[in-house]
Amino acid sequence: FYVGVVKTLNGEKVVLNLNYNIVTEKMVFMQNNQIFDITSQSIIDTVFIEGRKFVTHGKLFYELLANGEATFFIQHKGSVKIPSKQVGYGGTSDVASTSYVSNMKLGNDRFRMEKATEIIIEPGSLYWIRIDGNLNLVNGKSSLLKIFSDKKTEVKKFMGRSKFDAENPDQINNL
Repeated sequence: FYVGVVKTLNGEKVVLNLNYNIVTEKMVFMQNNQIFDITSQSIIDTVFIEGRKFVTHGKLFYELLANGEATFFIQHKGSVKIPSKQVGYGGTSDVASTSYVSNMKLGNDRFRMEKATEIIIEPGSLYWIRIDGNLNLVNGKSSLLKIFSDKKTEVKKFMGRSKFDAENPDQINNL
């Protein structure tokens, strides 16, 4: 958790211990050693954590990376994965049988998982670009060419000059 600021639509600023839960996709805060979800997204303008800026989109928070003619957002997501099970001869298996089940609480949500098991959280962020009020999902080079169709030749030149990776947010931001 990091000390952050929640700025409301009426300009009020509230200082809280904040974090973003990528599994539940919820902004959370810690108060009296308990973790709570922020549930009043409709009155929040911006959340600032460690020099990063998050804005609301419905019930979600997107990180704002660039704001201009084209606004660039990251939707931080993640999924819980249980590590592979030990099986005979030193191997592992993702489908090995288990018999103990427990619950894991993340904010106000519960996830069912094996008892006393290590978990792996796999990030899987999505990238969004807003142009003229339209929010467009970036899912590869071709989607960027469609999003910036009026500047297609410039975009192709930029992608050709470097080893462009549409999964790298810094390279999308540079575009």
